[in-house]
Amino acid sequence: MFRFWPDHYQWSFQLVRGMATAPWGGAEVGECLAAAGRMKAGDFDSWHAEWLRTAERTEALAAEARDRGLRVAARDAFGRASQYYRLAEFFLEPDDDRKPPTYERLHAAFRAYLRYAPGRPEAVEIPYDGTALSGFFVPSLDAGSPVPGPAVIVTGGLESLAEEVYFAAALALAEWGFHALVIDGPGQGESLRWRGIPAVAEFEGAITPAVDYLQARAEVDAQRIALVGYSLGGYYVARAAAFEHRLAALVIWGAQWDYGALWQT
Repeated sequence: MFRFWPDHYQWSFQLVRGMATAPWGGAEVGECLAAAGRMKAGDFDSWHAEWLRTAERTEALAAEARDRGLRVAARDAFGRASQYYRLAEFFLEPDDDRKPPTYERLHAAFRAYLRYAPGRPEAVEIPYDGTALSGFFVPSLDAGSPVPGPAVIVTGGLESLAEEVYFAAALALAEWGFHALVIDGPGQGESLRWRGIPAVAEFEGAITPAVDYLQARAEVDAQRIALVGYSLGGYYVARAAAFEHRLAALVIWGAQWDYGALWQT
């Protein structure tokens, strides 16, 4: 893996993770490298400050484009701003006073992006254990795809947010002709931060109502629903598929059977 900071693997990994969304509009490599170049390696306040500075600048460009009626420029800049706020929040401790407002700005920027996004994705709620999980339904962008068509539930891992998973996987799936449902599962994104839903091993509790949701949508082929999970999501979806038998396919994008042992490495 490319290490921008040779002595800081985790920093370098998170930078690459952010840049990896660039092909789908979640980042611009030059902006990322410029932010990284201003940081003091190992100084977490520096990490937060420079990503926040980049996010605010990008969001200001988005607002200017919106006010001038430049829809594509506004869309692209709001999308990137949301992910730069994600990076600004990433290393902040749960009790850091900067964490809630940074996440709120991420949330607002992404929803501004949705107003211009391809296919007009929908913010949705999936029933879960007496409350609900937040997420997004992303319709297929392939005009030639069958109706009803196949759908994919896609989730990330330990600290993933649905807004990141959208750029990392869901938008590409939509371009390939799949409907995509991205959820903030237990312990992830809005479900954790605003709804207080903690992480659980029993991820099937989130996937079963997600399948219910997709099967109720007229544009989805109820017999062609797949499940994809990456990072710790690779564990989550393997377990979920063992209990949810309506799934037509499963992709374990980064298989792991003992995350505790992996974490120690």
